[in-house]
Amino acid sequence: MSPTRWPYMFKIRSSSSLFDDTQVLQDLRRRTVHGAATTFTAQGVSFMLGILSTAVLARLLTPEDFGLIAMTTVFTGFILLFQDAGLTFATIQEEKVTHQQVSTLFWLNMLLACAISAVMWFGAPAVAAFYNEPRLTGVTRGLALAFLVGGVTVQHTALLRRQLRFIVLTTLNIGSTVVGIIVGIVMAVLGYSYWALVGMAIANSVAKTLGVWIVIPWIPCRPTRGVGVRRMLRFGGDILTFNIINYFSRQADTLLLGWMWGPTVLAFYDKAYGMLLLPIRRVNGPMTSVIVPALCRVKSQPKRYSRLFLQALELLTGVSIPVIIGFCVFADDLVLLWLGSQWTACAHLFRLLTIAAVVGALLNTTGWLMISSGNTRMYKWAGVLGAVLYVSSFVIGLPYGAEGVAVAYSIATLINFYPAWWMATKNTPVTIPQVFRAFVPAVVSA
Repeated sequence: MSPTRWPYMFKIRSSSSLFDDTQVLQDLRRRTVHGAATTFTAQGVSFMLGILSTAVLARLLTPEDFGLIAMTTVFTGFILLFQDAGLTFATIQEEKVTHQQVSTLFWLNMLLACAISAVMWFGAPAVAAFYNEPRLTGVTRGLALAFLVGGVTVQHTALLRRQLRFIVLTTLNIGSTVVGIIVGIVMAVLGYSYWALVGMAIANSVAKTLGVWIVIPWIPCRPTRGVGVRRMLRFGGDILTFNIINYFSRQADTLLLGWMWGPTVLAFYDKAYGMLLLPIRRVNGPMTSVIVPALCRVKSQPKRYSRLFLQALELLTGVSIPVIIGFCVFADDLVLLWLGSQWTACAHLFRLLTIAAVVGALLNTTGWLMISSGNTRMYKWAGVLGAVLYVSSFVIGLPYGAEGVAVAYSIATLINFYPAWWMATKNTPVTIPQVFRAFVPAVVSA
């Protein structure tokens, strides 16, 4: 291609249509409904893929293999927070965004991805030393590669979510998941033990990155000053602060159990916790990706904003809470079918975590209100309150093993319930009585 054609090509691929919300606003209701339907369908597929892949890998690998990965992800998951740094929601929440703004955020995300990958690579021996487990050095460095690759898709994904292009997003997620699962199972069959789980993460990240760059016609320009990015950085900074606090509070149980009780006990707790999060993540995560962009578009219309949030809350509780209760009732059979006889101890732990799962499903939606309304300062303080409660409960329950931590966690979520909702509804058109009326029927019937 001749050099003279490059400017023309760049102009087309950085088209302003990616940043024009006119059409999105005109058919917001249709896009939101279709997006929710598409996302839930995709999550059903992802759920089955997760169940099947875990069932296969749990029989090919040992609990110790999964425990090693669980130890590592306490640290790698924290570092991953900085890859996004809250800038995805900063792009989604803005009323108007420009090519220059998103390009500047793209290069910031790239810089962060390179920095955190370097920290993971050179800090891997420290992770291994903390657990006195030399194998974690290689595992941590392998996962660093996945994070480096994933850093180039943050703003592309944000643009897709801003435009409510959920069919594209779900297709990419499912496709990359399938690629990762295939790589993981093949490596497990070939005898790579815990490296199969590392390979699965890397393959997933590479596949998703390639897919995103193929489907979205946008190439960033050079970073630019004075285009309104500072305000977006403050918004993202509040979200990042909450995510850091929330992450440490939610991962403290894994960190403490691995430190005091070792990889085997941690593996049982981690699998039980994974069962707990399965219905929550498969419903709340996709709902967040659909509802938050939609709420951001109607935040200047109080009645419409309130109605949309309450309908979404009713839908989420109606889907997720009966599933959680069902998991509790049939925990023994599910663990035996899903993981095999060597994991039966997980069933008792999951039952102890059921209250935390039900309450947690409800509390996760408080973030929808605080992010979409721009009340990120309150969001940050809600994270501080939750962190104090959860970490304190883990410390209290730790001497009693995984069972003690599970019980303490459930109690802490109950204590945090009302304060979290009070903070979330403050300065919004949504009231606490409306919230209770939205989720009580689902909870009682379940």
